[in-house]
Amino acid sequence: MKNVFFTALIGIFFLQLSYSQFSKPVAIEDKTFNQYYFNKENIPVIKGKIINLPTNVNDTIKVDYSVVTPFSSLQEKKHTVVNSDGTFKLNLDYAFPYQQIWLKVGNLFYGGIYAHTHLLVQIDYQKITAGNQQVYFNGNGVKFLQEDGPLNTFMNNYIIYRQQDKLGVYEKLNNMESKIINLTKPTAENLNEEHSLLKQFDSIYGQVKRADDTYIADNPFKDAWIIENERLARYYSYLSLAANHGIHLDEALKEKIYSFKPLLVSNDGMSYYNYLQFYIYAKLKFSGVQYDGDMENLSEEEKEAINDELSKKAALKRVRNQIAIVDSLFKPEKADIFKMKFNTQDIKHQMAINEVVLKNMHTPWCINVVNREQEKAIQKQNEINKTLATATTLKETSVFGEPLLETPFGAKLYTVKAPNAKKLLANLHQTFPQKALLLDFWATWCGPCISEMPYGKELHDEAKNLPVKFIYICTTSSSSLDKWKSKIAELKQPGIHLFVDENIVHELMEAFSFTGFPSYAFINADGIYQPGAISRMSTTSKEELEKLVNKK
Repeated sequence: MKNVFFTALIGIFFLQLSYSQFSKPVAIEDKTFNQYYFNKENIPVIKGKIINLPTNVNDTIKVDYSVVTPFSSLQEKKHTVVNSDGTFKLNLDYAFPYQQIWLKVGNLFYGGIYAHTHLLVQIDYQKITAGNQQVYFNGNGVKFLQEDGPLNTFMNNYIIYRQQDKLGVYEKLNNMESKIINLTKPTAENLNEEHSLLKQFDSIYGQVKRADDTYIADNPFKDAWIIENERLARYYSYLSLAANHGIHLDEALKEKIYSFKPLLVSNDGMSYYNYLQFYIYAKLKFSGVQYDGDMENLSEEEKEAINDELSKKAALKRVRNQIAIVDSLFKPEKADIFKMKFNTQDIKHQMAINEVVLKNMHTPWCINVVNREQEKAIQKQNEINKTLATATTLKETSVFGEPLLETPFGAKLYTVKAPNAKKLLANLHQTFPQKALLLDFWATWCGPCISEMPYGKELHDEAKNLPVKFIYICTTSSSSLDKWKSKIAELKQPGIHLFVDENIVHELMEAFSFTGFPSYAFINADGIYQPGAISRMSTTSKEELEKLVNKK
């Protein structure tokens, strides 16, 4: 009996120890985080419930959410469905503390939520539709319930408090941060001006702290430390960005930046690592990898293969140099977070980078993440190979390009060798008479371009009965035919795809006054360009596109 009693006491002791250890904030760069991460019970459970939902309305409500991560991509976009009873669930893959999620539920609600243990977001359909206005962050018709409910009420009300900005300090901060983003390298003429800017920056952050303290005093909450940690993460992020632009930071301040620990997997917390890496890699001198042979008499396919191999070797050389830098500056747990951020849009190159990273990693949870990402990359590459294997030769004549492939998911691929941009546009208008043209300018290496593609795919599917053609114009710059085909197969992106000489793309973009990728042009059925009609696929609805198509 004594042994049973003693065993029970030991069990209670370890339960209390475990609770005590993790009831306090744990940073992803703490050694103790490994234990937290590998306990699947620490993966937050986030659910939603739309109450007072009319019958058969659930299918019309889209739930989109972006999960903030410590990986190379700051946010991972996801979707889920609303069940007939109004319930929905968000899928989280990892046990990260205080993980920020940007949630959009149809035209009912948009807000930033923090996932830590359990959260239920309750949305009252009748109340919100009666008000005829979507609720942003918090308001009538929205409740945050369960363990994470008070935290999310506190933080979403804080966002509203910042937006109201009665003292004007948050607007000052936004303006100052914009100035830092646009800083140029200091010269003898503007050095004093740049240092003066940082003094103003410090002063404004002091005002922001006082405004934050006022909110906390008026809204007491046990986890109010979150606001300070988020503020410091943002502060050190922009100091790192300023230093990257050449502004001198003294050693004491540099040490504060290096030793800071974000306690939330949030936009501000994870941007700290992103901006800091820009600074620490800024002075890295890198020479490319050269080919020793003679490429003059090689075929285009052979040249493409050699250039691809050189590109991969250059990427691996850069990664090894960056690994050496972070290992020299930080303890392994922090250095490995930076190593997780090495990425490229080329899946084959990414797999090679992952292999190098894994050989130089020491933190168990980081190793687990990279291994899982490597498995995803291998699976994705296999799917690409299968998709391209099922593609057929495109057997049709075209005035704007040479037909290549037609895929089962509705993509038609062409290479374009038009003499100039004007001729290409004329040929497209001639090929698709009485059709509006939505041109998407992109590159295989452009992260923002790739991020927008799923929205373009969704819009394409929704607009299948509209007289509009989706035409994806990819530049040959820093790319190849195989990379282009593989990326389309990876994305399963329907539409007309053109692989266009970079000079023609440059000429086209100049004609539309575009300065970078991605860019979008809408040309109506009469061949008239509508400037600014499409800014992003992610912000364009089927209804807006229909108005553009039907506009006379």
